[in-house]
Amino acid sequence: MAEQGTPREEQRPVPVLLQEISIRRFRSLHEVGPLPVQCLMTVLTGENDGGKTATLDAIGLLLGSYRLDTEDRARSAADDDEPVEVEGIFHAIDDPEASDAVRIRVRATPSAGSATEILDLVHAGLGARPADLALNDLRACMERLGIRSPGGREKAPHVEAAEKWLSERPSEEFETRWRPLTREETTRLPTFTRFSSVEAPSPTAHVLGLVSREARRLLADQQYAASLVELGERLDRDIAPSLDHVKAKIREYCPDLDAVEIEARFDFTRPAPQINLRVQRGGKLFDLEKSGEGRRRRVALAIHEANLRSLEEAAPTESELIAYDEPDTHLDYASQRQLFEILDRQARLGHVQVIVATHSLNFIDKVPLQTLLHFRLQPNLQTRVEILASEEHVDEVDFLASVCAGLGLRNSVLLDERCFLVVEGDTEEAAIPLLFRLVIGQSLTAAGVTMLNTKGSKAVRRLVQVLVADWRRPVVMLADADARTDLKPWWEGLGRSLRDREGLHFIGTKEFEDAFPDPIWLRVLEGSFPTNDVSDPWRLDELRQLRESGRKFSEDLINLVRRRCRDHTIGKPDLGVAMARTLTCSGDVPDVLRVCFEAAMHIASSQPAPL
Repeated sequence: MAEQGTPREEQRPVPVLLQEISIRRFRSLHEVGPLPVQCLMTVLTGENDGGKTATLDAIGLLLGSYRLDTEDRARSAADDDEPVEVEGIFHAIDDPEASDAVRIRVRATPSAGSATEILDLVHAGLGARPADLALNDLRACMERLGIRSPGGREKAPHVEAAEKWLSERPSEEFETRWRPLTREETTRLPTFTRFSSVEAPSPTAHVLGLVSREARRLLADQQYAASLVELGERLDRDIAPSLDHVKAKIREYCPDLDAVEIEARFDFTRPAPQINLRVQRGGKLFDLEKSGEGRRRRVALAIHEANLRSLEEAAPTESELIAYDEPDTHLDYASQRQLFEILDRQARLGHVQVIVATHSLNFIDKVPLQTLLHFRLQPNLQTRVEILASEEHVDEVDFLASVCAGLGLRNSVLLDERCFLVVEGDTEEAAIPLLFRLVIGQSLTAAGVTMLNTKGSKAVRRLVQVLVADWRRPVVMLADADARTDLKPWWEGLGRSLRDREGLHFIGTKEFEDAFPDPIWLRVLEGSFPTNDVSDPWRLDELRQLRESGRKFSEDLINLVRRRCRDHTIGKPDLGVAMARTLTCSGDVPDVLRVCFEAAMHIASSQPAPL
């Protein structure tokens, strides 16, 4: 594979890893990508039929392990013969910055079949590599370009002369074009191994995958390779007379042809082993496939761990991409965690990439945000993939992940929660879960609403901005009225990303606490914070004086409660919980809160159910 930007040169066959993939007109993947593929584990998640399995099949198509079927073409393609395209960018194992990135694509149509091509630098006068041109076309190009012909009817000398001429040409005479991928270049691509959810209960299928991979590794060893190459060369040589006879007959029937070339090669390095897996119990030998599903699952875990050891001990002479399609199916929680640890260790090997399509929270919540691809099937039956580590905020994704961790936000919540209710204070955070249940009749969790408390932090506000603008998550925000000047311009800046019922709601004259009238606060204080002096009970005029002082009502209230109760540990969350518990009907809840809750509930009820 030639480095783009300089004429093609012979290179050491360094294995490559997949960096990103783009898919067009393949099932529901009408126009998807580029999707990043990490050196660590990449996790595909999202709704059923969203395109996760199709993505794994598309990768298999690119790496030569999947054959396109007529049913694989996107139904929305305008032209029945419009090609399916899968394009990947690869980089060498020892070049993680991808300065030597290589682009490879597969284009396939029902009428023309499939072709695997590489984007390469070719000379503008030739339009292709000399070896890829027919002899007559190569002769014509050489004559036009003034390349001295070696004469004769053999192609190899003509190719050699053209290659020598090319090595002396300046770089500006070369241009990028797609050309057929050579067999040698194919050997640099990752070996693709796939474990599907259909095969998951089958230990035999797991062992077959392990044995095939290990056999490929062993057959690449010199002690086998030399013998296999010799055997292939002998077979090539011995079959040549039969091919000569075929060529002669073709020339006899087509005398206008200058030459006929037929090449047959035999590759004994790609084994197709047969596997029998039987176990003995109670003195009897039986087929493991006929045992219970639980036992088959435990055996499958054992095989995955054995595969890990094999990968760890192997010299990284070739790259590997291992795909698991819902490997967690029917596994209990502890087994899912064990499986994650095994696959995570596989993915940390420098020559191995792991892609997992899953619904398991054990996987989704344990991987970094940038390794998650979230699949959704749109109403037009086309897949949309959400990439949380998009280019717009790729530099701050680690920072955002730390903010999420500090707020206790799991990846699965970020991906699938129906609505986010954002508040900016501790009293709100303590009171709203109870007030929401009083107004709506169910908890925030049951409604599919997650509450975020920014506490005025710019970092958390940045997270809200990313939720709305980049990750397209529905958000309703409640803020103190005295933050209007600060927040309104910021929120309006998100306006183009907002949807129906999403909005910014301001509460109180200045803040959340002053939205509740003095009689309610009097009930709260009498019921939850009795004064130390029973002869001096709480009075309504005390609260009225606080409100008329012009200062922040909440600060004065908390200081008054601490002084009258002689308990300096009482905080705003305590007041919030006590106030929410004191209210007995939704009519006691301020109108702005009811509007805010109902908006969040409307959004949540109109969103797809979390996975």
